[in-house]
Amino acid sequence: MRSLSVASKHFIIVILFVLPFAFLYSIFLIEKNAKIESLNSQAKDVATLNKQARQLSKLFASRLTDGLSETQKQAIEVSIYKEISLFEKASVESGLILNSNFYSYYLSRTVILEIPELYGQLAELVRLAENSSEARQQKFKLTEKLNLISNLTTNLIATQNKQNSVIKRQPASIRSYFDQSLADQRKSSAEFKFDLLGESKNLYVHWNKLFDELKVDIERRAQVEVAERFKYSAILGLLLLLALTSTISIFYDLSARIKKLIHFTRFSNPTEQSIQPSDFGFDEIGQLAQSFQTMSVNLRVSFEAVESANRAKSLFLANVSHEIRTPIGGIIGMTGFLEETSLNSLQRDYVEVIRKSSGMLLILINDLLDLSKIESGKMEVEQMPFDLELLLKDVYDCFYYQAEQKNLKLFLNFADDLPGQLIGDPHKLKQVIFNLVSNAIKFTSHGQIEISGTARILSSGHCAIRLSVRDDGIGIPPEQLELLFNDFVQVDASTRRQFGGTGLGLSLSKKMMQLMGGEIYVASQAQKGSEFWVELVLPWVNTPQVVIAEINLQSAHPPLRILVAEDNLVNQIIIKKYLTKWCMQSEFVENGVQALEVLAHDSCFDLVLMDCQMPEMDGYEASKIISKTYPELRIVALSANATTADRSRCLDAGMKDF
Repeated sequence: MRSLSVASKHFIIVILFVLPFAFLYSIFLIEKNAKIESLNSQAKDVATLNKQARQLSKLFASRLTDGLSETQKQAIEVSIYKEISLFEKASVESGLILNSNFYSYYLSRTVILEIPELYGQLAELVRLAENSSEARQQKFKLTEKLNLISNLTTNLIATQNKQNSVIKRQPASIRSYFDQSLADQRKSSAEFKFDLLGESKNLYVHWNKLFDELKVDIERRAQVEVAERFKYSAILGLLLLLALTSTISIFYDLSARIKKLIHFTRFSNPTEQSIQPSDFGFDEIGQLAQSFQTMSVNLRVSFEAVESANRAKSLFLANVSHEIRTPIGGIIGMTGFLEETSLNSLQRDYVEVIRKSSGMLLILINDLLDLSKIESGKMEVEQMPFDLELLLKDVYDCFYYQAEQKNLKLFLNFADDLPGQLIGDPHKLKQVIFNLVSNAIKFTSHGQIEISGTARILSSGHCAIRLSVRDDGIGIPPEQLELLFNDFVQVDASTRRQFGGTGLGLSLSKKMMQLMGGEIYVASQAQKGSEFWVELVLPWVNTPQVVIAEINLQSAHPPLRILVAEDNLVNQIIIKKYLTKWCMQSEFVENGVQALEVLAHDSCFDLVLMDCQMPEMDGYEASKIISKTYPELRIVALSANATTADRSRCLDAGMKDF
């Protein structure tokens, strides 16, 4: 149930809510339909009995006809009693008396019991009338039966609402006639039968009207049942509709507020979160929203603290970059110049150690800066054409002698059909391959290392490339492969002690590949070697390579004049040596104020190399003034600050390059 959505739970609750109503309503309908069906069946039975009554009346009229033989009389009397028996059987099977109400009971009793019995007595009376000696004895029996019918008819008349005078007088006239006829001994049998024939016809009219009244009563009761069924169905339907509408409204309100709260917590900016009580109500959901409001305030404070810490970290990294990279640059530069002097073998070994150590320290600083850029989202991927074959050859050339010094064989294999030009970031891709080859050489003591590259042209105008580095090194245990690309993680502590390193190289490589839309993979076995490869899809440009001619700076006449604004003495020495080596004239100042003073007296410089952080006036402010005063003079930033923000700030200040 917990995994179901609110809508699903609502649907289940509605179904559980509707089922009891549906069950009760079905029972109600079954009972009502049974009553209505029973009443309709009774109405049909009344019509059937009425037909039989008509047949009985016809037979009685035939019996009163003169000129009948004894055989015919007996046959008609047998038919009369048989018809009365069939009528009584049909009336019992119809169940009219058992299913009648108080009013219909007297109607049913009269039409299906009393009047048929009266016809039987009349038939017997006709037979007795033909034998006058027994007529007076039969009179007492008939009078008793007429008194019973009269009483029943009197009760019937009292309960009837609308009856005509004919029906009311009919039972009384029959009894009065019989009293007079039987008392008068002078009437002949033929006269008696003739008078009885007329009265029997009136009796059937009365009987037929009673049947009609009974049928109307049954139909009225059926209509009442239909009306009740409709009324209670409508009431139950309205109640069910009201209940469903209420539950749907409640669940819709709950669902809408919950969705709004989910949207708020998922997509809102922590610095702009604000919950109004009117938006979520004052129930439990409203209280939950208020709790989120309190949490959002705390998040806002925490977010501001994180932003402040992030800005402080960025400022710290910038300062560290400048303060550490500056002396490292001085060490590397002076070490290079020292190698060009006359040194004995021991001194040259010392210089080599200094060069390698400073180079490793510079790599560490660059890795930390790259990691910070990626985490802060400030590292940008360049899109420029490059030659994949030349990129792999550059990597091979850089590590060939290093592998040779460890007696390792370094191979470069690539397909002959590598595309000429790809669009991407060659510097980051080369940095990743550099790191993989560097690790392969570091962790391989004997054997070989192979750099390979394959490419596959796609129909979409792109190229799928696969670059791999395989070695015969110490390998990696399977349980350590998942941790290999985490920050500051190496296979084990002994590896760090034996081979050194910070554990940032592979983490940076993976993040750079993901930043470029690719991925890095590894397959390795302990003590059998490893293979790292990257897969990347880049746009392909089928254009010939453009060869840029080199410029011979020594042939420039007159020599280029360079104004250098740099406050660090070591950097001044290194820069001056390089410019002198490149046959350029240079003039040095220590801050932006001195640079403006020099340009005010002599602006015939070809280039200005501008440091950013200097006393009195930094390079940014000085560049803004120079770019406005001397727009034709090109300024190039020369700084240890290496972040993207530093580059943008330099270009915004009017510098042309960084």
